[in-house]
Amino acid sequence: MFVNKEAVGKRILQIRKKYGYSMQKFGEIIDNAPKGSVNSWEKGVNLPNEKRLKQIATLGNMTLNELLYGSFKEYVDMLITEKLGIELPEEFTRTFYSLLEQNGFTYGDDIEIVRLVNGFLTYHNLTTKETAIFYQPTAYSGDYFDGIIQKADSSVLVCRAYADKANNTLHIIPAFENGQTEEVADFFHALKSITAPHNNNYFTSGFLTLGLALRDSKVIIYGIDEKQGTAQVIPYEYDCESDAYIQNEHLSYTRQDSFFREATKEAVYWKMQSDRSNP
Repeated sequence: MFVNKEAVGKRILQIRKKYGYSMQKFGEIIDNAPKGSVNSWEKGVNLPNEKRLKQIATLGNMTLNELLYGSFKEYVDMLITEKLGIELPEEFTRTFYSLLEQNGFTYGDDIEIVRLVNGFLTYHNLTTKETAIFYQPTAYSGDYFDGIIQKADSSVLVCRAYADKANNTLHIIPAFENGQTEEVADFFHALKSITAPHNNNYFTSGFLTLGLALRDSKVIIYGIDEKQGTAQVIPYEYDCESDAYIQNEHLSYTRQDSFFREATKEAVYWKMQSDRSNP
């Protein structure tokens, strides 16, 4: 990301003044830099070389990233302004930054952070009308969720989900009992297009709420193989470069047995109905 030399200069000035050093003394400590170099750093004309930057960061009791970009919150603010051209609302930032840090995101995770911002905004309907699944915890377990689509005056159940946080995996099974409402039809359409680049927000916008990270994530879909009349499990893994989920039959994962049993029962019911329709 772009380094704001003026902002770095102000941080260098704060470090120097904190210890009461003159420019000359400060330069002597930082690899014998001339007074003129220190002056140019503080004015934001030039940046110190890497060796000197590390020395200044150590003196200021901060990381190199903190010296270059400020706090992680400041870094994300600059990133979003630079990449998306928006200023995040306060009600958004209170939740979002803590969730980023809890899930291990840090300086340099630019692509993922921007993707998560877009997804989080969609999920909370702050700046977009794009549809996304809202994952609501069920009453009997914090790892099981009802996947619903919010409407103006109601909500529609479209799937059930299980968040395997230890393996960064989301298991999803359609809410078969809800028939063919518009929202359910949209859900199945989204399933078919999950492998299309930049088209997974429908499922992944709520990842931070689920305790999952987009990077290296897996999505396991449980359904019906209509040709065979049997339960079907389709595993997908996220590819960061293409921003798409790729189907991988050899993917290692732990099957969610309750979802598989439910899919099996639905497959039996579907086959019975199909046989009746085609004697």
